Amino acid sequence: MKKLVLILIFAGILSILSAHPASKVEAKFDNKTKMLSVSYLHSVKNNSKHFITEIAIELNGKEIITQQLNFQDDKKQGDLSYKIIDAKENDKIKVTTRCNKGGKKGTELKVMPVKASKTPLIKK
Repeated sequence: MKKLVLILIFAGILSILSAHPASKVEAKFDNKTKMLSVSYLHSVKNNSKHFITEIAIELNGKEIITQQLNFQDDKKQGDLSYKIIDAKENDKIKVTTRCNKGGKKGTELKVMPVKASKTPLIKK
C-alpha cells in the first residue's frame, strides 16, 4: 500500500514538473488590416500530447475569441492569426495561452493609429 501511495505521489510530481506555460507570447496588431498575429514559444517533446490547448483574446477586457487547439504547429512554437474588425486606436488587446498540462501565459498590447501611407503622389 505504501509503495502504491509513493508511486502515485511520484507520478503526480512528474506530471506537475512537465507542465509549463508558453515561455514567450508575442502579439502584433495591424490597425490597417485589422489582423492580429499571435506567436508563442512552447518547447515540448511530443506536440500532439503536450501543447497549447487554448488561445483567449480580449478586447478592452471583454473576451471576444476563444480557440481550442488539439496540437501545436511543431515541438517549439505556434502561430495564429485573427481578424478583429472592432479594434480601434487606443483599445487594449490581451492574448492568453493555456497549456493542456497546466500553466498560462499572455501578453497585452495597445492598438496604435493607422500609419499614413508613404505612397508618393503621382504628378501628371
